[in-house]
Amino acid sequence: SMLRLAVYGHEKQLLEEWVGSVHLPGSEGEFEVRDFHIPFVTCLTFGSIRWKLSETSEIRPQAASLMIKGGLAWFAGNRLVVLAEG
Repeated sequence: SMLRLAVYGHEKQLLEEWVGSVHLPGSEGEFEVRDFHIPFVTCLTFGSIRWKLSETSEIRPQAASLMIKGGLAWFAGNRLVVLAEG
């Protein structure tokens, strides 16, 4: 099972691909998003967005992570969109 991850920085798209799961640095702590998660909108804080390309793969430290200063994330229709700062 997969979900669509799209990450946008200042005026450009940084990433868009199908992934197995995503870990986000939420303002209340890190949390994981999997396919067909309940819809949400949340603020992100300084930290790392990490994703697995599939549920059976290990998290690849460099190729599958991105440091952010903060931002906003929302999930709906099996698509996770992240508007990232820095």
